[in-house]
Amino acid sequence: MASQEGKLPKDVEMKKELSAALIMSSVMLSAPAVGTDREELVPIPENRIFYQQVSGSPVELETYKVTSECRIGLWIDEKLAFIINKGERASFKLEAGRHNLRLSYEPLPKEPQNEEEKKRHKYCYKEKPQKLGYNQEIEVKDGQKYLLHVRANRGNLFRFRFYEDAREESDKYPFY
Repeated sequence: MASQEGKLPKDVEMKKELSAALIMSSVMLSAPAVGTDREELVPIPENRIFYQQVSGSPVELETYKVTSECRIGLWIDEKLAFIINKGERASFKLEAGRHNLRLSYEPLPKEPQNEEEKKRHKYCYKEKPQKLGYNQEIEVKDGQKYLLHVRANRGNLFRFRFYEDAREESDKYPFY
């Protein structure tokens, strides 16, 4: 009995060391994820880019905190330019002057064409998405760089922010 009592403290000590090691490793593994809330963005696929402007001021489009299940339609001057999914980015050019930007639902056919569309159709189909959503007029200066952040939440509240030459991360994030 006395020999078992002697082992008990060693077992307890080993459990403490093991617990401490597990806690340390879990903290170390999660540390890179805590450092940033921005996910890695991938380019928008070519089949969802409809805007082709070869000259003008450069614009970097980034999605930021998109939680909507619906894809986002971006209209430039009342023409569909991009269909954007969460975690995507694109680079394009805008001529100097005033432009009307609208974020809304992606245009979907009245009847779903495939399983992917069928999943989104109930909440994402709208009769005239080009007339809905968030609309804002912007001013583009010749030779100036711009950043366009687009966002949509689960309630499909669409928003964007258009930055002029935002170089520093603190100038860009967060914007809501």
